[in-house]
Amino acid sequence: MVFEVVLALIGLYMILSFVLLRNPQLLYKRRTPAFKAAMICHRGGSGEFLENTMDAFSGCVELGCDLIELDCQLTKDDQVVVSHDNDLSRGTGKNVRVSDLDFNDLPEYSASVKVQFGFGEEYHAKPGASRRIPLLRSVFEAFPTVPINIDVKVDNDLLVRKISDMIKEFNREELTVWGSFSDLVNKKCRSENPRIPTFFPIKEVLWIVVMYYVGLLPFLPIKDDFFEIPLIRNFFRMPNVVQYLTSWISA
Repeated sequence: MVFEVVLALIGLYMILSFVLLRNPQLLYKRRTPAFKAAMICHRGGSGEFLENTMDAFSGCVELGCDLIELDCQLTKDDQVVVSHDNDLSRGTGKNVRVSDLDFNDLPEYSASVKVQFGFGEEYHAKPGASRRIPLLRSVFEAFPTVPINIDVKVDNDLLVRKISDMIKEFNREELTVWGSFSDLVNKKCRSENPRIPTFFPIKEVLWIVVMYYVGLLPFLPIKDDFFEIPLIRNFFRMPNVVQYLTSWISA
């Protein structure tokens, strides 16, 4: 008798999981973003352009990209700048940090910069191309209608608030996605402005994949909006992939 009951419960669970996985609207309201992104320029097209620069973002738009992905840090004088690294030694050759310098004192990028996802390749800046680290404000001013994905690189309440205020100022809450690989920073983003869509932090990505394969995903609430993962076959070709995974999971 007990065996039959257990089998019936397992069968019911499998049927419910199958039906709800393919018809999530039965439990949840469908989210409709203001844009769809098939072609995304990571760091403004790192490897094809000098990453996270105005020239890179212009090049992305000319190529017809659907979404510009960039990273934000906060300077010593509380300016929101576009930079993946706080430590600028890789990009500029200077042993300095964004957080220790005023905006006007930030060094330019080097003429040649190692591409982190380029398997040892370097990008060589074109003659006359701007190598300046830009303000987020400058990016918003130059590309008012282009969807932008902002990776908040540090756990800093002021940085989160200033980014949110700027997004509202430029009336681009529907054209901006933000968040962090850190669960804590992602929660702060949602709390600061729940109207701005967030992308899934890396731990949530892994959790969702696991829940999908065990059939529990339809029963779990989903707080974030954009599910962003790298192209797996290229990602695992990187020589430092273990280092990346470790840093992301521990964030």
